[in-house]
Amino acid sequence: MPRIEAATLEFVGVTCRNAAATRDPQRFARAGQKLLTVVDSYVSECQKVGGTPVCRPGCDHCCHRLVQASLPEVLLVAEQVAGW
Repeated sequence: MPRIEAATLEFVGVTCRNAAATRDPQRFARAGQKLLTVVDSYVSECQKVGGTPVCRPGCDHCCHRLVQASLPEVLLVAEQVAGW
């Protein structure tokens, strides 16, 4: 399976730490978006080599499990839901 580059993980970590230092919800949301971009890229690379993510449109697996999320992810979801 593909690996996420250490520099990419460090970049996301620094972005999250900077957002935490300012306590700015918009910076957290942007950090969450960067994290999701990295994850989406990783899933795409996994699919190229035959890996298949468990989640898919219509899946309700997460609805029946305890799912952890970082503060940037939660704020990004809240921003998306607020626009409904």
